[in-house]
Amino acid sequence: YDGDGKADVAVYRPSNGTWYIVLSSNGSAVIVNNPGDTPVPGDYDGDGQADGIIYTNGNWVGTLSSGPQVNIALGQAGDIPVPGDYDGDGRDDQAVFRPSDGTWRPILSSNGSRPVIQFGATGDIPVVGDYDGDGTEDQAIYRNGQWWVNRSTGGVSVQQFGISTDRPTPQFARP
Repeated sequence: YDGDGKADVAVYRPSNGTWYIVLSSNGSAVIVNNPGDTPVPGDYDGDGQADGIIYTNGNWVGTLSSGPQVNIALGQAGDIPVPGDYDGDGRDDQAVFRPSDGTWRPILSSNGSRPVIQFGATGDIPVVGDYDGDGTEDQAIYRNGQWWVNRSTGGVSVQQFGISTDRPTPQFARP
């Protein structure tokens, strides 16, 4: 979060809506939000530092590390925030996965467009990651022990790994 090239330790406490962050460079900081909000850290401005953004009731709000405030409407009740760099421009994009219809809905930071991408089905679990190593996030879902990946380089891959009651572990190698 402080841009020194080292990972910072952070936890979010839903009971009081507070982020607790220990900065690797000089100590700690506290960012206060509202209970029930979902933290969605990412590098939304492309400066190499994680930005403290919250997803709440279909809105993405917070402050970028470069200073500007963010307040973007994207999503509805039941949507799952899935931020990532979907257009390969070096900035994370706000995005949601809608489990009710299996669609991905990013706002691409390169041009502001809001494509609706059909990849998934009701009840699928989104698992964002760069599975083909090209620097761009791929849409991926976990369904009953199978990983389905819509590769940004083209094509869909399916891999059996796990059983139907398993839950995928999200990718943690993010800013």
